[in-house]
Amino acid sequence: MTTYKLTIRLQEPTTFGAQRMIGNQAPSFDYIPATALRGALAGALAREGRSARLAPLFGGVSPRWSPAWPIGENGNELVVPMPLSYLHAKGDDGFEGILGVVNVLRTERPADAATYRELFGATSPSDVPAHLQWVCMAPGWLKCTISRKGEEIFSPGITMPKVGNAMFHGSDYLIGTARDSWLFSREAVAEFQTFVAYVVDEGDVIQKEDQLTEIYLGKRITAGNGAAVLAWEATPQDLPPWATQASPETDEAAVQVMTPAIVPAAQGGFLAGLDERAWSAILDAEVAVIKAQSAAESIHGWISAWDLPRERYAAVAAGSCYLLRLKDATRKTTFNTSLTRLAVKGVGIRTGEGFGWIAVSPPWLNATRFRGTPPAGGRFKSEQLRSPMNGIPLPKQRKLVEAALALVPADEEAKAMRKKAAEMVAIGNRVADVQEFKDYLSNLATRKNPRTWDVILKTYLASLTDEKLRTWEDVFPVWKENKRNHIAEENIDVLRYFLSWIKTFAARENE
Repeated sequence: MTTYKLTIRLQEPTTFGAQRMIGNQAPSFDYIPATALRGALAGALAREGRSARLAPLFGGVSPRWSPAWPIGENGNELVVPMPLSYLHAKGDDGFEGILGVVNVLRTERPADAATYRELFGATSPSDVPAHLQWVCMAPGWLKCTISRKGEEIFSPGITMPKVGNAMFHGSDYLIGTARDSWLFSREAVAEFQTFVAYVVDEGDVIQKEDQLTEIYLGKRITAGNGAAVLAWEATPQDLPPWATQASPETDEAAVQVMTPAIVPAAQGGFLAGLDERAWSAILDAEVAVIKAQSAAESIHGWISAWDLPRERYAAVAAGSCYLLRLKDATRKTTFNTSLTRLAVKGVGIRTGEGFGWIAVSPPWLNATRFRGTPPAGGRFKSEQLRSPMNGIPLPKQRKLVEAALALVPADEEAKAMRKKAAEMVAIGNRVADVQEFKDYLSNLATRKNPRTWDVILKTYLASLTDEKLRTWEDVFPVWKENKRNHIAEENIDVLRYFLSWIKTFAARENE
């Protein structure tokens, strides 16, 4: 039995379809799914004329492949899916906030500041709200350093891979031109980032020549995407560092679902969560679920050989956590043997494809709370989050809204312009590269073949005055001054540029 560590370095932007396209945005996972990694390796082997190796490597439950997760900023930190049992107070900054992060798998969630002090013996600033609302951690990955004994973690935090966003025009394949109003964006994991995966080769079927060092991952690989280099390293451990095993004498265990688990139900279908009956069947021992923080997700995929979508599965989501306790003390040996088997074999179906990885009693689920760090001034963040119109007299608010509405004509001929403007605002709220968006708008104004935009803008500009623009631009300093938390500063710049571009276009038309 050999366990390999695969270090993957992206050389080009890479996109992994997170779900079917909804609206005009195609999202991407921010990690490398095991199915994408296996598919890339299988494709590379097939191109080399070595299709006979596909069945031994990818045709069964072994070798068992894990997804490739991002590495921390220091490169030597453990990075795992964020446990759903990690909660922070709404308005606080999590690991960097005043109240820190609470692990509700090991403690209760405090309803107010007094209960917080009672549970943790900690003081809190006087301006902490009397009522505390606890929410799951923001999207991101848990990074931490594990102690030498493997019982606790240090310096927990959040890391997030860089994901970019590129804009495209959909093509009309009948006439070979861009579809009108069909602008969409596609997310992609940025190049020059490193990810780590593990392969547990129980039967030692992976040969030296199978360890490819160059592959193409994800979608759009013929359009300058997906190139990556791999480094293979045999590790002394039998399992990945995050798939810890049970203590031989324990009658209680905390487990975390590390990758989506597709678990068949007794009466057909698949389980969206694991209750006491499900866990007792999995572990072959009667157990009680003391606490649980779980979620469900839908798994979909594509079979390239058949050019057909795969069956959709309901699955227990990665990050789901359970605290299990054995009911019958005489079954302790069976309980611990089953837990160890769970860490090695996983749970559910398609475990060889990266599904069903389980961490048994991981150190990051042992603590009850991770102490926060109060910001300068010791004020609770929720006191700093204000509405974009906060502090502005109501008459001025109404004037700004009326001015914004007056910018877009209400007559029938301007309906198309209103739609275009809405598209631009929607893109501005999610675009990752401001300069790219500016270049796109500039290209619209300078292209040789006038289209709908020119006609629309002329209609729009007929009702556009400098006074209206000056009044509308008063909104931007308001957004910036009040630090509107869900509109990034660069997106404000994008919208401001949109207006300045319209003014430039108007000046050109009036020459």
